[in-house]
Formats: sequence, C-alpha cells, structure tokens
Amino acid sequence: MLIGHQFHVIDPSEVCSFTAHSDALSVNIGTLTSAQKDAITAAVQSAVEADIPWVLDPVAVGQALPFRSQFAVELINQWHPTAIRANGSEVMALATMLKQPSGGKIGTDICGKGPDSKVESAAAIGHAKDLALCSGSVVAMTGKDDFIVDPSCPSLMTQLDNGHPLMTKVTGIGCALSASVAAFLALAKSDEHKRRIACLTALAVSSVAGELAAAESRGPGTFAVAYLDKLASISEDDLEKRLKILN
Repeated sequence: MLIGHQFHVIDPSEVCSFTAHSDALSVNIGTLTSAQKDAITAAVQSAVEADIPWVLDPVAVGQALPFRSQFAVELINQWHPTAIRANGSEVMALATMLKQPSGGKIGTDICGKGPDSKVESAAAIGHAKDLALCSGSVVAMTGKDDFIVDPSCPSLMTQLDNGHPLMTKVTGIGCALSASVAAFLALAKSDEHKRRIACLTALAVSSVAGELAAAESRGPGTFAVAYLDKLASISEDDLEKRLKILN
C-alpha cells in the first residue's frame, strides 16, 4: 500500500476467483498448513491460467522442514514462479533440491534458522544461477548484498549494494519485500524483458528506504516506523543519489 498498490489476504473459498481478477500473486509459505497448501495451489493455478505473475517466498526451506520444502519444489516444478525472492540459505536449499528431485539431503551448513540465512548471498551466487535455470524464474536473492538473476541470461547478474543491518532486525521486512516484488511485476505484466527490471526496482526501493530510515533511527523500534515512512515518501531523486548497482 505504501508504494501505491493494494493487497488482500482472503479466505480459501474465494482464492481462485479473487486471484483471477488480481494483477499479481505473492505466495509466502512462512506459516504453511495443510489447508493453506491446498489454497495456495489453487491460487497459483488460477494465476498461471490467467497469465498473472506470481512470486514465491520460500521461507525457511531446508532439510529440517520437509513439509514446506517439498511443497516449494512442487510449486516450482509444476507452476514455475515468475520470480523467487529468497535469502542465501533458501536459494542454496532450493537449488540443491531441484537438482536432486529424488530427495537428496541438504547439508546443515546451508540450512537457515527460521527465516534467517546462515549463508551470505554472495556465497550463493552459483546456486542462484542454477535455481534460475532450473525454475525458469527470475531469482531475487537478498542479504548483505542483493542479486538479481534472469533465467534467460544467468550470466547477466545484477548486484545491489544498498540497505542497512537494521533491516534484519525487524520481522516482516522480507515478507513485505516479496509482496513488493509482486506489485512491481504487476506493472511489467506479461513482458518477460521487464521482469528483471521489476524485481530490481522492488529491491532498490526497499534497500534505499532502509538506508534513509536508518539515518533517522535509534534502534529497531524507531527504524520500523521510519522505514514505513520512507517507503511512502521515497523519491526518484533518492534512488538516483543512493542506488549502487553493479553488473
């Protein structure tokens, strides 16, 4: 809402019809249940059939959580997300599982703890490229540095060197970012060439807003409020002055 889009969380009984009339879908498996699994599958199917972009946020996938991990793999293999927004551990886990569909084990050194990553994003670049190729999705990998990998040309990787450590201290920023990716993908519509730019824009807005908010904050509490304010007021000039993009 702060970046000019509307979002809705709806009852499973309405998920198919509601998704078909939406501009984008964001799927977050952070609190996955059996009932939600069925509703998510129906929503994703509706999005794909209506040619609506959809984003997968594979929260905490890895060896310790087989229910959500297998579901994430099923979604990717069957419905091919437009984009996957994940941290380094999640990217490494997904890439490993997709390359070993029979259930190969994932080393505990790459499994995150809840939504937190044990792996810096820069250490998972190779896995991000593998994930993009296996899934056909734009991979938006976030962490200390952010990376965008386009499946049509994995060697054309874009790195963002923005953001602030306080962003990791506030619960929900990553989930909100995935929703922002979906919002910007809605603007790209079915133009595959614009999808990488849409993901890049979402990450840029969030990370620069984080920098601006941190400059006015005393800690995580004041940062959370300031971050929302900066998302609502960020300007093109703010992005031009602060954005650090490396190719």
